[in-house]
Amino acid sequence: QKKELISKTSLPGIVLDDTDARLTGIWAHSASAGKSVGNDYLHDGHMEKGEKSVKWILKVPMSGQFDLRISYSPNPNRATNVPVRITHSGDSKTVLVNQKKTPEIDNLFQSLGVLELKEDETLEVVLSNENTDGHVIADAVQLVPVP
Repeated sequence: QKKELISKTSLPGIVLDDTDARLTGIWAHSASAGKSVGNDYLHDGHMEKGEKSVKWILKVPMSGQFDLRISYSPNPNRATNVPVRITHSGDSKTVLVNQKKTPEIDNLFQSLGVLELKEDETLEVVLSNENTDGHVIADAVQLVPVP
């Protein structure tokens, strides 16, 4: 599998890489497979389940609807049930991501859903390895305005 690094400035919307995130626990850096945003991506080594998380905090640029996406490199050893908690305006929901599957958008990003957001609101996205059944990858999040 060819390694392909994507610059976050080349992507639409707001993109935060793993280097922009706040990490809990020890994550390993890797870039062995597939596409990734920036220089590499993080993986949990399939260890210390429930003790590792990656938190991104995004500032919403304007009011409207946004597609929230997360990127990862798929692989047969990945977890099928990676929990991603999305919190904004006091509301929180968790989306489970199957990282064995190739992401739908450019083989890089998977949509977590469309959110109605307000200007200057803070959006918090936390990916963790709690109760996961394989390797967990954390690469980047993307917030794209829906036309």
